[in-house]
Amino acid sequence: MQDILAKAMNYAAGLENVSYADSRAITSKNISMGVSTKEEAAQSGEFFGISVRVLANGAWGYSATQSAERGALNKAVDAARKCALAIAANKKEKILIDIQKPNQDKVQVLGKESLFDMSFEEQRKLLHEMLDFTRSKSIVFAQGGISASKAEKVFANTEGSLIETAIERTRIGLTCVARNASKQAMNYDVSAAQGGIEKVMHKG
Repeated sequence: MQDILAKAMNYAAGLENVSYADSRAITSKNISMGVSTKEEAAQSGEFFGISVRVLANGAWGYSATQSAERGALNKAVDAARKCALAIAANKKEKILIDIQKPNQDKVQVLGKESLFDMSFEEQRKLLHEMLDFTRSKSIVFAQGGISASKAEKVFANTEGSLIETAIERTRIGLTCVARNASKQAMNYDVSAAQGGIEKVMHKG
């Protein structure tokens, strides 16, 4: 992905009237499961997209694509440039930006015990173990939930910057409803952190 974005930015830099351009590619994944005394549910999803921003003739233009093919990305650059030129034609004040020195970096915050590496049965077992702590005659309803998201991003611009980030977030929660005679009360607790299950389960 880094090479694809870098080539797209080289293409943008060679276009007429373009003074600056950058692109952002993101791949996001999410997974979640909920288990209660009455039902179970699980879901997952994934998204990929690339956004392009071009400064041409003192105006910004934007475009996006869900394809990582070089041709599709070049078309997105062309579309963003066309948009910028159309705006610039009717804009009196030109946008000026302070170009910074190129920066290359890689940042990762990933879990040692990732929910994405756990099977459906392992996730289910973890939540049922949580619910075991709620076994009581006074507890009329209990629900446990766990979820995780992972976002991998790559940023590149026409100045030579290339920055990669990969951040995982995990969340776990427990809801209990207790009843005693005519009185009823609900309690909810949640733990969330950047990292894996070891962060929200206080294993490390």
